[in-house]
Amino acid sequence: MRPIETARAEYDAESVRTFADDLDYYANSAFLWSGDDCFVMARAVTKRDIAFATDYRFTFKNPNTWFVYLAAGSVPMKRYLELAPHRLEYVAWHRSKKDHPVLKVWAWDEFEKKVEHHG
Repeated sequence: MRPIETARAEYDAESVRTFADDLDYYANSAFLWSGDDCFVMARAVTKRDIAFATDYRFTFKNPNTWFVYLAAGSVPMKRYLELAPHRLEYVAWHRSKKDHPVLKVWAWDEFEKKVEHHG
């Protein structure tokens, strides 16, 4: 399965938005990468206001964190560090733990070291 198809499979009738809606938002207002190796949707946010990362009406002033909304494929987070339009102080994402998301926030440099060793 291609990474974009894996990403699309994350959506169902219970999803807050459709895959098409998110694809449109990230392609036009944030960061979107779709390749044979990985698929990534990310947005520049502030660590302080990260609770609003999925509220597309919220405007972040002086972003310092890349919030990776969805990533799929072969080592997508490692690849994201290569693809990001520019470095920010932090990288964040939600990780599913027994049906509830847990927010992970790493300093860019620390996360870069982590993915170099673990992929």
